[in-house]
Amino acid sequence: MPLKQGQQSGQQSQKQQVAYFKSGQVHCTTLEGISEGAPVMTGMFSINDQPVAVLFDSGASHTFISKECVTRLGLGVENMSKLYHIHSPGAQLITNQTTKQLPLRLQGKNFTTHLIMLPTQKVDIILGMNWMKFHGIILDTSSRAVHVNSPIHGSMTLCLMSPHTVAPYSESCRGQEARGHTSDM
Repeated sequence: MPLKQGQQSGQQSQKQQVAYFKSGQVHCTTLEGISEGAPVMTGMFSINDQPVAVLFDSGASHTFISKECVTRLGLGVENMSKLYHIHSPGAQLITNQTTKQLPLRLQGKNFTTHLIMLPTQKVDIILGMNWMKFHGIILDTSSRAVHVNSPIHGSMTLCLMSPHTVAPYSESCRGQEARGHTSDM
């Protein structure tokens, strides 16, 4: 029997009721339990002149911020039109909250960053592959250096501390060498 105008088949109706998610993944949401010498790249940087712990995570698809960090820094949060389904160690997370236009300060330069908020994340900021690809990041775990070749900020090298000693420190590693390049390339 043909459908009358305004009617939908059961199959069409079901398709409209399915929730549409954007998917993502994160490799590490906490620094607890990381063994000494593990190839984890973390450092202390700042947002709005407030210190934040940053994890460079090549296993993360997107860039994330913890709910605790958002609250501590008094940041505004917006709802996204679509939900994100994030695969993380031990949990599946669903979120639709984001912070936009945050000035993440690395080596004296502000990198305007959009971050997806994760409620159970224990690291302030996780920079994922979307951010690292855009800014031409190369992670050198042996020398604990992050090489940046940003289309906006140019080239620089960030020297990082051990994840067990993440504390405020100078953002640049002037005078130190990483793979033959100084921090002010």
